[in-house]
Amino acid sequence: MAVVTRTMVRRKLVHTGLLLKIKAQNLPIDSPAIRARLATTREQWAHPMYGRYIDLWDSQ
Repeated sequence: MAVVTRTMVRRKLVHTGLLLKIKAQNLPIDSPAIRARLATTREQWAHPMYGRYIDLWDSQ
């Protein structure tokens, strides 16, 4: 079982806030450069919490 720290909770809140702002302003996030960066980030971060962030970004 993974331990969830304050830092992880704070990061999740930041990511969620950013996604809400992007949606509210209808900013395009579906580009090849962003998809490539998500793939790179997914490879570099092994912690399950970060995988959830990346899945959240990827689903947008």
